[in-house]
Amino acid sequence: MRSVPLFASAKERVVAACILIMLLCANLLWHYHIFKKITAKRSYYAKALVLNQYPKGKKQILKLQTPHLVFYTSTYEKLKDLRDRYVAVAMRTKRLRFADLFRPTYHYAYIRKVYPKDLRYRIKEAIAAQHGSKLAKELFPALVVATAMSKETRDILARYGISHLVAISGFHLGLLGLVAGVVLGFLLRPLVQKFAPFMNLSLFIAFVVAVLAFCYTAFLGYLPSLVRSFALLLFGSLLAFRGIRLLSFETLAWVVAVVVTLFPAFLFRIGFWLSVAGVFMIYLYLHHFSHRPKWRIFIELSVWVFVAMLPISYAIFHRFEPQMLLSPLLSIAFTFLYPLFLLAHIFGVGGVWDFAVDWMENGQFLSMQMPLWLLALYCAILAAAIRYRFALLLALLFSVVVTIYQVA
Repeated sequence: MRSVPLFASAKERVVAACILIMLLCANLLWHYHIFKKITAKRSYYAKALVLNQYPKGKKQILKLQTPHLVFYTSTYEKLKDLRDRYVAVAMRTKRLRFADLFRPTYHYAYIRKVYPKDLRYRIKEAIAAQHGSKLAKELFPALVVATAMSKETRDILARYGISHLVAISGFHLGLLGLVAGVVLGFLLRPLVQKFAPFMNLSLFIAFVVAVLAFCYTAFLGYLPSLVRSFALLLFGSLLAFRGIRLLSFETLAWVVAVVVTLFPAFLFRIGFWLSVAGVFMIYLYLHHFSHRPKWRIFIELSVWVFVAMLPISYAIFHRFEPQMLLSPLLSIAFTFLYPLFLLAHIFGVGGVWDFAVDWMENGQFLSMQMPLWLLALYCAILAAAIRYRFALLLALLFSVVVTIYQVA
């Protein structure tokens, strides 16, 4: 079926924009209602997930996620490791502002009690028990049930430019959905051909995969990155089945607008905009080179996204490490190994993969400076690359030259 544009006229675009604006206003009004309800009392009592915990001087810093907001707090108590545990928390609302519902800020709070270990935490313990090193004990549970990692582990992943592989997102949902779709197709196709030849098997499999993805998202506690990815995948699937052109920068812009309308807090999340930038880079490559053989696209796309994202990474994180050059190879390998990681842990032999992470060593990073005017120039080149192929090659050259110049 031939793909069609998302909108056929400017009038349809205006109507869609008006609908999104009304939905955004309604969403903000609902959040304001929640804000007034929370601040009506001196303290906000809620069940919270401990997203992170780390020492800072004599204090323990905790990052907590409640049903309505994410915030930081601190305590001088010598707490045990509560990461990925649910706790009952009381937060003082005197300093709470409406904007705090959309971005993490610091508030005075205390933990009233710690809830018993839930299924997700027990899975984390079961996976960690299959490994020997601290890195493996933290990395593999994060790959399966999105558990928290220490700063040391996150720094090691950043050195190799593979943090995006561990933070469960649309990439993981896509891989899991692909595996589930292939398995379901293999099992159901003979039955459908025999008993229901007129059934739309592809649509049924897509529905089942979407339900499984939603269940997985709910099981992990509606993590922001996973909710965002699920919304993108679901919306993209709906467009694909309607015959809407997905490889379109306008479609990407409208998808981002829909997600921001539904989840306004994503406006303040660096992770969201980095994921949008990553998808944009993928679109740029496929826009110009989708005619190439699939094996070549698979390899070149990993290299292109890595190199193209470097200037943006410099502007945000101000660091580069030689180990990052392995990122494209590790990303390619991860695509094939991720399902095997899952199978090994399901059968209780996840320790056989310890060798895959034990070779990672700490290294020195190089400080990288990326002035805003230079970043703006790079973004202008990327914008030009939407129309001109040579601008895409110029962006690639720009990234390489900036990296070599600062490293040298």
